[in-house]
Amino acid sequence: MKRNVMALAWVILCFVFLTVFRIKGPAPAGGLFLCAMLAYLISGCLVLCRHDRVQRLLRVFPGNKAEAWFYGKFTDTALFFMAWGILLLFWLPAYLALFPGTFGYDVPEQMQQFFGVMPLTSHHPVAHTWLVGIFLAMGERFFHSWQAGFAVFSFLQGMVVTGSLACSFVFLKRRGVPLSVMAAGLLGSALHPILQILSFNATKDTLFGAFFLLFMTAFLAFPEKGSGCRRIACVRLVLTGVLMCLLRNQGIYLILVLAVFCLLFRAGRGLRTGCLGMIFLVSECFFLFFRIALGIPEGDKREMLCVPMQQVALVWQNRENADISPEQIEAVEELIEREALENYMPECADPVKSGFRTPVLTENPGKYLGLYLELGRQNPGLYGSALQALVLPYIDGSIYRIPETTMEFTFPNANIWGIERHSLFSSYEAYLSGVVSSPVCVFLLQPGMAVFLLIILSGVAVSGRNSRLFLGILPAALFFGTLMLSSGALLRYLYPLMLSTPLLLGMLFSEAYSGHFNI
Repeated sequence: MKRNVMALAWVILCFVFLTVFRIKGPAPAGGLFLCAMLAYLISGCLVLCRHDRVQRLLRVFPGNKAEAWFYGKFTDTALFFMAWGILLLFWLPAYLALFPGTFGYDVPEQMQQFFGVMPLTSHHPVAHTWLVGIFLAMGERFFHSWQAGFAVFSFLQGMVVTGSLACSFVFLKRRGVPLSVMAAGLLGSALHPILQILSFNATKDTLFGAFFLLFMTAFLAFPEKGSGCRRIACVRLVLTGVLMCLLRNQGIYLILVLAVFCLLFRAGRGLRTGCLGMIFLVSECFFLFFRIALGIPEGDKREMLCVPMQQVALVWQNRENADISPEQIEAVEELIEREALENYMPECADPVKSGFRTPVLTENPGKYLGLYLELGRQNPGLYGSALQALVLPYIDGSIYRIPETTMEFTFPNANIWGIERHSLFSSYEAYLSGVVSSPVCVFLLQPGMAVFLLIILSGVAVSGRNSRLFLGILPAALFFGTLMLSSGALLRYLYPLMLSTPLLLGMLFSEAYSGHFNI
């Protein structure tokens, strides 16, 4: 009874917070969002308060005999290839429609760095820049076509992504997840148009998302009985973790915080924490090699300060009504160019970021940290509004900033290799374009479903004092925390969590995570 009360209180509290958070956002709350929040409340209550009964219902739904036959008939290897084949089959039309892939987001700039048109820095992951560049160079070398190299890269990237999803379904099978839940996750992934689009986009988030999912699966499987040889488990965890860190710079911070949490819980201490430490050390060695041996300079540190600079800029914009002194206004204008402050956009930090003077901050960090804290104390409401505008789309898919960029060839002037789209399936391309151009379609697809699953899973973990489940969802929760510090809500940022949705859904109905453990 006590557990049910705690679970119910948790879901109601989250429902109220998310609804109020949305209503007070820059746009009025729509009926669709409120209906979704109501559905979340009802489903969350059912799952949390009747978790065991929901599990039993799902096991009966497809028929016990059918489920027993499935688990007895298909080995882990057979399931992997079956899931991998289904995903490739359903995603092949998207590859043909977007052929040779989408040369978008930061990739044109990364390729200019790789081929020496621009100075190479570690602002973008060096490993990803080299990987894409090598495929383009190989295409020109062997086929006399940059496009051919990019087409091969896009296809192999799609195979890696679908393979990582297939591995997550094998993990769920081993944990005894109901067949109906696995089928729903597989079908949802196979048919999800946004997943299809981004899986053939060259942005660094795509490969990072695949290895993030592989790392999360290895992290979940590591401490459990039946996970195989400990040495193999260690190698799998370290390898996927290092590749994840190399493919996106934020990965190493995720590893560091995750290791600290593991030390706090009995369920995470020991060899697994040692593996996380090894991932951190190996990744740092790579970064030192890039910086010292190869002389690749680091990227601008302002990338990690998007939220603070947006908050300060919003106070400056409202300086006539806000609580800010002339001396503080002058200090803000020392740190950020006045033109950039005037171009402040609530949903995107790029205009303000372009005028942020990192050397000024470096010269006197204490002064500007004090300025930031003082302005926040004087104007908490404006600071909250600035943060809200950046993260709100993660809980309301109807207000994502420019979702059409998932299919666009950005920075056309930087695309000096002439890579263009030559769709081999134009009608499907039109369908995909229509989906990402419609706020209603994006909302109904709910890219942030993983966020709601994380909330419900955390309720199950806290109300059941289940440290094993808490640690299991921690990588995804920490990753979402890094998203809240980004320059704006883009679908590509959420892509790793979108890939993790079937895994999180399966964990909710896995018997392996339904017990009670002391924290």
